[in-house]
Amino acid sequence: FSNVPPPRTPPSGDRVSPESIKDSVLVAMETLAPQIWADAAFDLLFTRRSIKLEGNIADLKLYSFTVVLPFGPWIASFLEERLSLWPGSYCTVASSGTFIEVALAPLDHDVLRALRLSLGLSLSASLALLEGGLTTAFSCFVACRFTTSRSVANGKGGKRSFVHCTPDEEGSSTLIMMEAAPLLMARRKGLHIVVRLGVDDQYPLALKLQLPVCPQHALYRMVELRESAPPLRIRPEHTLFTNRNVLLGPLPSGWLTNKIENSISEQERTRRVVSKLCTDCLNAADCHFVGRREKEPSPLFLYIDFGTRAHALAFGSHYDAGTLHPAFVAFWASWFGGNKVHFWSTRLLIEALEIVNSKDWKLLMELGTRSPCPSPDQGANVVPK
Repeated sequence: FSNVPPPRTPPSGDRVSPESIKDSVLVAMETLAPQIWADAAFDLLFTRRSIKLEGNIADLKLYSFTVVLPFGPWIASFLEERLSLWPGSYCTVASSGTFIEVALAPLDHDVLRALRLSLGLSLSASLALLEGGLTTAFSCFVACRFTTSRSVANGKGGKRSFVHCTPDEEGSSTLIMMEAAPLLMARRKGLHIVVRLGVDDQYPLALKLQLPVCPQHALYRMVELRESAPPLRIRPEHTLFTNRNVLLGPLPSGWLTNKIENSISEQERTRRVVSKLCTDCLNAADCHFVGRREKEPSPLFLYIDFGTRAHALAFGSHYDAGTLHPAFVAFWASWFGGNKVHFWSTRLLIEALEIVNSKDWKLLMELGTRSPCPSPDQGANVVPK
């Protein structure tokens, strides 16, 4: 919830405490949506603990907070502003896990603020306009909010504190919430994204916005070891890839450095040659080298993005039948000889795999070996990626 006014100062003049601020939030919520309290999943103690305040508590002005609520019809009512805790406040989906919150570049925020002020748009109207444009541009759900406080350092080595500002002031910023994967894929193609603004199929304005950087914590969240959703799954012969992305490896030690000069430029030149071969012979979309052993510069895996799961399945079928393209077979024989490597299915983007260190690769493979790809009989239950 953003743009929230502070509670009234008590008659005693005492400073408003964080707990009293949380109580004012809960009272407003109970008054406006009592059905939340009646829901079986509601727990007051947990809900109070989940409230995170964003603002200078010692001098609170307009502030924001996040809270975990049971899922129900009130969620849509808050998001669509059919319910509003306070006049002028609004609700967005909070970031969590790989659903990230990132700031637009200061210049882009200034342009959007100037548009909002010159057109006399309300905060909610301008946010809706931006959300619609970004959702279309990224082809995924995007939520937006304006900050009403910013974190500043108090002198050298001092603790950070919040300074308040209104959405119309210089210190504010525009934050967008979205899944990390579409942002990562957009950043592969360029530094900017074109966002068309308008309503009712009329888009009189297009802005070229700089793409934010994806926070590292989202990448680490992607590669977490979870039995219910292993990042890698080994693919024994005659089983089915579960995703469009395929890993081949571990590759033999020194397979690359024994053949080319150990330099970044030579490795990239080789990668492009291999990528073109995979594109021409395997119907792949792209190919990368990923992973390292300790004190071993040669990549650990060949990562092939097939674009669709159907193309990955076709690759597996041709491999099992011994009908892979002769040019790819010749390449494999010349580089790896008779060394047989494992095939793995992965749901991860290359950007996430690039942060995995040498020790964690072993753990990922151990988990993936315990969770093999399904057989054709089981494959009917696999959702294509």
